[in-house]
Amino acid sequence: MANDLSIPKKYKGKSMWSFSKLDGFHGCKQAYYLQRVEKIRGRQNIWGLLGTTVHDCLEGLIKEEITIAEAVEILIKKLDDGRLAGIAFPTESMEDNYKKSVIHYFNNFKLPDIDDYKIELKQFLELEDNNVIIGFIDFILKHNDGTIEIRDFKTSSAFTKSDLKSKARQLLVYNE
Repeated sequence: MANDLSIPKKYKGKSMWSFSKLDGFHGCKQAYYLQRVEKIRGRQNIWGLLGTTVHDCLEGLIKEEITIAEAVEILIKKLDDGRLAGIAFPTESMEDNYKKSVIHYFNNFKLPDIDDYKIELKQFLELEDNNVIIGFIDFILKHNDGTIEIRDFKTSSAFTKSDLKSKARQLLVYNE
């Protein structure tokens, strides 16, 4: 589902940073410059296409708006649509592994015993020197015992230990 991109008045005029902006800058400064400064956009890729689809399906499952079978059907249709549009995985085995993993996750998805939850919660963290980090928390659960759990769904098919470390920073900021 689409994120609310409005910025509260108190943050207007400040430098806004998202995790994707920061990751892009640290990952490849040239690509960051081309995308963020020159506004040259790359083609849609399969990970972006399916990442959005999987997030939308998970939101539907959490809100109990769709069934697991419907989530699987949506994923398979999006894979087919992507293939028809020339957006595909580099190899057939990558597609098979991705599809199996996501379907396995859907099939084993269970909403825990909770009092309340929030989806796609927009958060701001004010830093020094007029900088603000903006983030969207995928899923916050308030458990019956009063504890809070933050979940951030990652749908990339390849994650290294350093990727995991980098992505964990996002959760630490959300904890603020």
